[in-house]
Formats: sequence, C-alpha cells, structure tokens
Amino acid sequence: MGRPGLALVELSVVEQRYRAVLAVLAGATVTEVAASLGVSRQTVSGWKSRYAASGLAGLA
Repeated sequence: MGRPGLALVELSVVEQRYRAVLAVLAGATVTEVAASLGVSRQTVSGWKSRYAASGLAGLA
C-alpha cells in the first residue's frame, strides 16, 4: 500500500484548506477564517483562488 501515513497527512492538509474555502463561500470573511486557522489572509485568498481555478487538485 505504500506509505499510508503520508497519504493521511496530505489528505488532512487538503481537507483543512477545503473547509476554509467552504467557510468563505458560505459567508465567513477571509479574515475570520484566516484567524481561526492561524494563517494569513493572503493564504486563505490563495486557497480560494486555487480552488476556483482547479478544484480540490488546486488545494494539494
């Protein structure tokens, strides 16, 4: 099966980014989402842009 631990880490990162994007799309501000995750507003905005352009693959 390869390295399942690595796959789980990658999934959790993508999942965290996806949930952040969904929160913004549902009406939360980028600032709120960024603060809740401890990342910059620019990071969340980048995730949102990459998701819009490439879907989940853009968040990997």
